Amino acid sequence: MTIRTCKVRCWHSCFCVALLVASAVGVVVASKVFSMVSPLAPARPYLTEKLLGTKYNNVVFATTHNSYAVFGQFSAANHFGSIQNSLNQGVRALMLDVHWSDHTSDGIAICHSRCSQGSVRVGEILGLIATFLDNHPVNVITIMWEIVCSKQQEDCDALKHAVYRIIERSQLADMLYVPTNASPADGLTPTRVALGDRWPTLQKMVDNNERIVMFFDKSSDKSSFDRPSHLELWDHVIETSYSNNDHNALDAECKFHRGSPDNPGKMLLNNHFTHLGLLPVSLITMGYNTNPYMYNRMVRCQHELGKPITNFISVDHWWYSDVVNTAACLNGEHDAETCKSGNTVRTVFKVAISIMGGGIGILAIHVCLKLYRRLSNTGEILLGHRFMQEVPTAAGPESDPAAVPGHHGLLFVGAVCT
Repeated sequence: MTIRTCKVRCWHSCFCVALLVASAVGVVVASKVFSMVSPLAPARPYLTEKLLGTKYNNVVFATTHNSYAVFGQFSAANHFGSIQNSLNQGVRALMLDVHWSDHTSDGIAICHSRCSQGSVRVGEILGLIATFLDNHPVNVITIMWEIVCSKQQEDCDALKHAVYRIIERSQLADMLYVPTNASPADGLTPTRVALGDRWPTLQKMVDNNERIVMFFDKSSDKSSFDRPSHLELWDHVIETSYSNNDHNALDAECKFHRGSPDNPGKMLLNNHFTHLGLLPVSLITMGYNTNPYMYNRMVRCQHELGKPITNFISVDHWWYSDVVNTAACLNGEHDAETCKSGNTVRTVFKVAISIMGGGIGILAIHVCLKLYRRLSNTGEILLGHRFMQEVPTAAGPESDPAAVPGHHGLLFVGAVCT
C-alpha cells in the first residue's frame, strides 16, 4: 500500500463520515427551527368555543402515526418533533404500539416492530400527556393503542392488563372517558357498541374531567378483558389502508381497510402517509403532507367511504405537514378556501428551511475537508519520511507483516484510513 493510496482512502472516508454527520446535523437543526417558528403552526393549547359545543364524533382530530418514534430515539423515526411539541401545536390524537419487553421493570414498552430499534416506557408517554393536560385543562386527547401480541387472545388480554396497571398508577387514571349512555345490543358490553350520536360534547367531557379517550385493538368475542374505559377500536372506528408504498397509492381511490363499514355510527381514521415517510428527507413528503393535496384527499375519501367527516387524520412528520391546519379547516375553525388553495408562504418557508439544512451540511463538509487537508499535509511529511525509509513504496499482498520493518505502523494508518 502506498502512502498516496492511503491518503485517497482517508479522503473518501472523511468525506463519507462528514456527509453523514453533516446531513444529520442539518436535518435536526432545520426541524428544530421549523417546529419553533413555523408561521402556520401556531400553538393551540385550548379548544375553541365552537369545538367545545361539538360532539366528540363530529370533531376532526390531527393525529400522529407512531407518535413515539422520534428522530434521535428510534432508528426508524416517523417524526422529528417530539410528542410535547406536537400537542402544543395542535395534535390531539396519538397512536402508540405496545410490546412485551425484557428491558423495563414493567415488562412492556412502546416501540415499533423490534424494541431493539428504539423504545420508550409507557409511563413516560403517559407523563407527557398528563403534563400537557395539567397545563391546558380545556382539551381532550385520544390514545389509540396497538397491542402487539401473539395470536392467542389470552396473550393480548394479558398485555392490556399490563398497560392498564401502568395507567391506573398514572395521573391519567382519573381522566379516562367512560361511556355511560350506550345501548348494549346482542349481549355486548357498552364499550363494544358504536356510540354514534351518543358521544358527549367536548365541553361535557372537559367538565366531567373525562379528557382521555382510549381505544385498543386486538379484541374478539373470546376476550375476557373488560374495563369501563376500554374502547375496542374497530367497534368504533373504520380506517383506510396504512400500507401505502408511495404517492401514487394515496392518489388511488380511498379504500376501506379495517373495522366494519356497515355501522354508520363509526368514525373514520384516514391513514395519510406512505413508507417514504420514514426517510429523513423532508422534501419527499412535502407534496402529499401539505395542502391543498391533504385537504382535498380528506374530502374525497369522506365522500367515497360515505362518512360526513374524517375524524382522525393520521400523518408522519407532523411538524412538516398541514395536518393541524387541515383539521381546523374541516372543523370550520378556518376558512376552507385557505386549505383548498394551499399556502404559498408556508411552502416557501419549508423550502427555505430545507435549503438551510442543506447549507449547514455543506458547511460542515467544507470545514471537515479543510481540517483534513491540514492534518494530511502534516501527516505526509512525517509518515513519508518514516515509511519511505523503512518500507517499500508498495507492500504487495503477499508481504509478511512480521518481516517488514515498521509495518505495524503502516497497518495502523490503514486502519484509520479505512
